[in-house]
Amino acid sequence: MGNTTGKIRSGPFLLFFLGVLSLYSLTNEKLSFRFCEYEKNTSLTQLPIDNETRPSPKHPTQRTVHFLHPSDFGSYGEYYSGMWWQRLDSFLNTNYDDMGVPEDVAFQSYIYHHYRDIRLTQDWLDFMVEHWSQYVKRMMAFPVQHNVTQQLTSILTQYIQRTEPYDLSPDAVAPATLAVLPVRVTSGIAEENDLLALELAATLISLWKVGMGRAIVVGISEHEQVLANQSFALVRDQMASFGRAMELHSIEYDGVSLEGKRLVAKLAALGLQTAFKQLDQQIEPDHVQAWLGSNPSRWKYVYFSEPDLVLNMRYDAIPAISELLREGILMAAHRTEAVPHERDFPLVDPQTVVNRVLPKQGLFSVVHDLDPDDSACCDHGRFYPAHRANPLVLDEVRFNAGCRSSWVYCGFLRDDIDYHNPATIMETHYRLIGYPLFTIKGGTGVPLVGSHQRMCLPQKRDLCNG
Repeated sequence: MGNTTGKIRSGPFLLFFLGVLSLYSLTNEKLSFRFCEYEKNTSLTQLPIDNETRPSPKHPTQRTVHFLHPSDFGSYGEYYSGMWWQRLDSFLNTNYDDMGVPEDVAFQSYIYHHYRDIRLTQDWLDFMVEHWSQYVKRMMAFPVQHNVTQQLTSILTQYIQRTEPYDLSPDAVAPATLAVLPVRVTSGIAEENDLLALELAATLISLWKVGMGRAIVVGISEHEQVLANQSFALVRDQMASFGRAMELHSIEYDGVSLEGKRLVAKLAALGLQTAFKQLDQQIEPDHVQAWLGSNPSRWKYVYFSEPDLVLNMRYDAIPAISELLREGILMAAHRTEAVPHERDFPLVDPQTVVNRVLPKQGLFSVVHDLDPDDSACCDHGRFYPAHRANPLVLDEVRFNAGCRSSWVYCGFLRDDIDYHNPATIMETHYRLIGYPLFTIKGGTGVPLVGSHQRMCLPQKRDLCNG
């Protein structure tokens, strides 16, 4: 079955859309750690200091990028993305001791910035992430099917293999950015861990694409070490083929309490802060090098991310985003959810996964394939079609029957639904009906929708109105 691409025309689409709408989430103990540098070949883990090994620069064009302020959102949670990018001094001055849940690594950063000096882009294609773990969990639900696992592997592997690095201008901040990715392995099933390694590898390659200088994977056991090395191996050849690398490193904490195991993000944030303090004090050089590498003075920015968030950053948005970061603004990406769709599993009998994918029929047959070179996906403000009774207010789906996680997946894997009845399927997924599904060229290629019931409107032009 081939892909169905939506032809995007701004006026007709809006009329169609309006018609559709009528239907309608460390302790302070001293911990020892072990680390593993993926450095069989130093040239694969060291970012070139000069431009001799890079292609001739083709700098991004100067393009107007419009930004959203926290006041444009209805709640703090709406601009939570599972990642942030900020200046090093802001990170070092943020208090991560008070974290109670993993998401607090973002909210503590927001507090430091007074819930004010935070920006998202108005055009989602400028700066967004694809969240993958829920997608994989749904598709790997019992009973596991081998051909489904193969297709998931293929989607992520092909993304890694076709990703190419951006040519960066001298004033880009990405090469001076150190990325931190906390991870925890909770499954003993080999197939699930192989896919987790692919999710992490896809995230790493997306950071390499935009030019980040170093990525640290932080875990709490040898299982995360194995996972990290598996992911490093998956991206090594692609990095080497373009002559530009990203330093890759993993750190393992030992003797972690139960709270620490739950809050790996806290361990990672405090561990990195400690490394920079030790650098200033000129103590514990081995610990400093494990975290910061052999040239620690070059890090001016920190990028913190969950291990399953594939970054999409429009090339021509780099100058504007870099400028905000230099000014001390925290950048948050629009968080999208990868949506299981029949079109991405052409070799799988639809009847065997009918409760796990959106059908390629009716309104769900249209997926808009967006190219950042000539398309946009413009933020539509405080409007939430998922809430059928009142789309001007978020739907608290976590309290509704059948919604055990993100609102996107409320209609999947329900025991009380006849998934062989087309009308029943559409009603089961009614929350998704008002949202245009879209893919982004340069991303993984699977359909996406906003994580927080917020939506963007596909436009056949490269700018959203300011």
